[in-house]
Amino acid sequence: MAAVHRVPELVDDAVEEVLIRCLPDDPARLHRAALVCKRWRRLVSSPAFRRRYTERHHRAFHHPLGFVCNFTTAVSSSFSGDDNGGADDHTAHFVPSPLSSFHLPAAAAAAGHRKMRALDARYGRVLLHDMDVDPISLDKMRLVVWNPITGEHRDLPRLPLVAYYSYYSPSCWNAAVLCAAAGDGGCDHVSCHRGHFRVVVVGVNRRHNYAYSCVYSSEPSDTWPWRARTTCSMALHPGCRFDPNPSALVGDALYFVLQTNGDSSKILKYDLATERMSAVNLPPPTGFHSPRIAVLTMDEGGLGLAIVGQSSKIYMWSRVNGSDGGTEEWCQSGVIDLEKFLPANALVFDSPALVGFAGVGVIFIGTKVGNFVVDLKSDQVRKLDEGTMFYSVFPFSSSFRFPGPRY
Repeated sequence: MAAVHRVPELVDDAVEEVLIRCLPDDPARLHRAALVCKRWRRLVSSPAFRRRYTERHHRAFHHPLGFVCNFTTAVSSSFSGDDNGGADDHTAHFVPSPLSSFHLPAAAAAAGHRKMRALDARYGRVLLHDMDVDPISLDKMRLVVWNPITGEHRDLPRLPLVAYYSYYSPSCWNAAVLCAAAGDGGCDHVSCHRGHFRVVVVGVNRRHNYAYSCVYSSEPSDTWPWRARTTCSMALHPGCRFDPNPSALVGDALYFVLQTNGDSSKILKYDLATERMSAVNLPPPTGFHSPRIAVLTMDEGGLGLAIVGQSSKIYMWSRVNGSDGGTEEWCQSGVIDLEKFLPANALVFDSPALVGFAGVGVIFIGTKVGNFVVDLKSDQVRKLDEGTMFYSVFPFSSSFRFPGPRY
């Protein structure tokens, strides 16, 4: 009887080299591989494999699954989403990415977020502001952290007294949601959406010329969960307001745009390590046409800025070290001509609004004829929505979940 020759098994190194090439846009591939046998399960759930996989595909982990878009039915020529209209006019709407198969769970899609506006989206979480408030009851001053993947909504405790003045005027404050370890390099933000988080609220008191900040932490504590920090004196224009565009996280600092209709707009910097605020001046005006300004994180990790100028052009700036090697200064890094990307009828009725960014290569433009996402690297343009013009867009990227050691 002839001997039975068994096919030799692949050595672990060869299996790892195959599995390490599975793209993270379909996490089910690794989960299916983990079900092949115990040896493969141990391999894909090992810390060494996770580390290598994360290093290889780090950028792909944060490709948007969709976009959380704010719109209002109130009449506003600037579409700034500020104090125009009441709670009934505001809605935070989730739009799936054309490049992703993800859709909201049926219950979450049916519920919607009418009378709410999105303030931020980061690391698998969305921060919402409940606009359905009762001016008599302070208990209804609500911020909500939403996980679109699970559908979970977590109501945050009432804000400290320092925030009461500006809470009912949405244009006087803004906020961001962060992983608890953001800013200290302690997390790669690949699978932290179920962990602890922080919410940073910044605001201004235009009557008394000061800025303030409040910080919430979801980590258990014996003290009040909101920490009110020392206010910062700041010369403020009577009409200044926070731009509803997303804030930028650059290194260990958050940046928010505090704008006016004149030349006195500025950027408010919040240092996560010291919990101090400071103002950053904008570059000198060069034919700026629109008050809409966006801050962003550049590819190399520095602070970037985009401003809509005349003739439907967007001027890009980056913050660099000055010639003396110390003081930072603005350097113009490029110009985007929207006439090259948008259909002609989108530029006829009104100036297009810059409503968001996804990194440096993707911009979101709101017009009277629809909302567009423009990929500057591939020169591709896609229409996001046929409805009301969005006044801010937040890319939503979820965390990546590796197969666990047990099933």
